[in-house]
Amino acid sequence: MDGRQGTARCCGPDGHPSLNSPIRVIDRLVADIKPNGQKAPPGFVWRGIALKRIGKDMAPISNAPSIVWQGTNGNDRKTGTARSEMFLGFFGNDTINGGGGNDVIDGSHGNDVVNGGAGIDTLSIMGSDRLTGGPGNDIFVAVGVPFNLRLPSNSSVITDFRAAGPQSDILQLANFGVRWADRDKDMNDGFSITQKGKNVLVQVEDSAGNLYKITLNNIKVGALNMNNVQLISSPFAAAAAETGEIIYGTENADSLNGTKLGELIMSYEGNDTLRGLGGDDSLNGQSGADMMYGGRGNDRIYVSGTDRAWGGEGSDTFVFTSRAAYPAIADGGRAIVQDYKPADGVIEFIGFDVEFADRDRGLDDGMAFVQKGADTLIRVVDEDGAVMELLLKNTRSADLTADDFAFFY
Repeated sequence: MDGRQGTARCCGPDGHPSLNSPIRVIDRLVADIKPNGQKAPPGFVWRGIALKRIGKDMAPISNAPSIVWQGTNGNDRKTGTARSEMFLGFFGNDTINGGGGNDVIDGSHGNDVVNGGAGIDTLSIMGSDRLTGGPGNDIFVAVGVPFNLRLPSNSSVITDFRAAGPQSDILQLANFGVRWADRDKDMNDGFSITQKGKNVLVQVEDSAGNLYKITLNNIKVGALNMNNVQLISSPFAAAAAETGEIIYGTENADSLNGTKLGELIMSYEGNDTLRGLGGDDSLNGQSGADMMYGGRGNDRIYVSGTDRAWGGEGSDTFVFTSRAAYPAIADGGRAIVQDYKPADGVIEFIGFDVEFADRDRGLDDGMAFVQKGADTLIRVVDEDGAVMELLLKNTRSADLTADDFAFFY
């Protein structure tokens, strides 16, 4: 987008200011991005803004939430402020309260309790979540994916969905490939809306067979229509969107770079290359044979399958994830950490029923440390009986202590 000759305009195919791919801006933006050429009205919320800072240039966006919190693999609790904020829960059964402002809350994996609070909030649905939008016109988003999530349960409840009135809400079903006409009392067409006592059960199935069950409490089927149950092609966090603090990839082979700041860089399928560069970054290539470079800072890098990871400078954490417990984001095989520094980093094991005392040369207790020349090979038995491996290059097993490890099961 070149604005040097005046105002540059762009919009989605329906005329709305919606973009599903990055745009390169060749100009210094001195005003807000405006929907349809007009100043964003009070309450207007930009979601999934694709911005990348280059040099001293920056595009300030009114009412756009900034990421202020990222959870851990445990059961986290977080309460926001009166500002517009973004929360990413990651693993665990999290409890997240947005507080005031126009918040974006993604509990991610686990059975989460989410309360948006006051404001126009966007709450994502995955697993068995309990969601409360709170005061304001809130948006609840479920996203279909092209791979089997294998979640233990995928039945969520929205406690306060309002179909009409000044506080009305929206349920967005993204990437499911269904039509409004497909809704009925069965799932022959992959989409149903039925009355269940005082509540409504919405069921929708994606292309990989993941079935989402979403209960809307205290509402009638007749109150739902295409305006408050929207069938869309792209979720609010579009693939390949970049901001100063979060960078999303796609299902393809991506090459994603951070900045001198701390970012969350997350791709999906494909053999990806992720570089954190400066700052305390979190890198997660999910499935595929990924190459991940933390760079400077105390980074957090998720590895599995045949991934290769370099922490770089700083005290880094490498997260080794069970394929049986999290098949959507972890692969089997042998992952490699190229530069682990004993006593100056941590290796986390997620979803394995083992502890440091189980290590020996065999797998009787589910975990073995084997010296392979200058390297240490860690072998661990997954829940399905498969053996996953993590190779620490140029590391002696004798130098590893309990302080180098953390276990979450």
